[in-house]
Amino acid sequence: MAKRQYVWTLRYGKTVYALQEFDGPYNSDIHEEGIQHAECMGKYFDSPSTPTPDVIYCSPFLRTTHTASTISKTIASKEVPIRVEDGLYEWLAPALLVEHESGVRTFPSSTEELKKTFPQVDESYKSVNPCDESEGEKRKGAPALPEDEEGLLLRCDTTLQSILSQCSNENDPNIVIVTHAPCNQAFAFAMEEDCTDPKQSKIGPWPTAGITRFSREITGENGSKTYGKWEMDYFAKTSHLPGKFADGTGFRSLPCFLKKEGCESKIHTSFDLYPFPKRLD
Repeated sequence: MAKRQYVWTLRYGKTVYALQEFDGPYNSDIHEEGIQHAECMGKYFDSPSTPTPDVIYCSPFLRTTHTASTISKTIASKEVPIRVEDGLYEWLAPALLVEHESGVRTFPSSTEELKKTFPQVDESYKSVNPCDESEGEKRKGAPALPEDEEGLLLRCDTTLQSILSQCSNENDPNIVIVTHAPCNQAFAFAMEEDCTDPKQSKIGPWPTAGITRFSREITGENGSKTYGKWEMDYFAKTSHLPGKFADGTGFRSLPCFLKKEGCESKIHTSFDLYPFPKRLD
């Protein structure tokens, strides 16, 4: 028996405050327009022409969890639980998490705290790729500060494989991943199974509330399943959004995905990693 599994990776809606590198704010909520963006995404997922998600994974930051919660609430056809996953953390570059003058790092809320505001959060869920805050050598593929581009690509690939492995024991549900632009790109790149060089990738800058979908065929039953290759069904879709946002706004990109020829000259952020702040507390 064959089935098709779908994975969407999407970026959160417009935030109250734009993130300024080395300045923050690093854990802004989504704006009223961002809530509208999330509602539009939820309506898109609730459409009869779109496969319905079974579970939503999101990073622990407020902007991603609020987006995930709004999507879940807007899907009227079923209850879609939210799993808060450390492996979807914002790119752990100091410029995106550490205030330059004070050296103070922003940490997101705990799952327990997020559950108080967003009841769809599954408090029993444990991250498949938890943050490594230990001293010294870090666990390979773990979210850990500081993280360069290569480290981010490895971390997102590690997280994706762990999520898919976990879901293979849950009848391979349809999955929504709500995360940050650099991570969106890294997850999409990890699903481009025939591409190992970002310069040759189809991945480009990612817009606000943009959605990319992958799908694959699965045949057989538990214990003897065969998984087909992931296919990119569409990239950075924004037509579900209202007004000017439908054409794509707020494009962001990892530097490695801007190096290929033919990349559109959209607005993007080059996430500088240096200089590191003196303190990372």
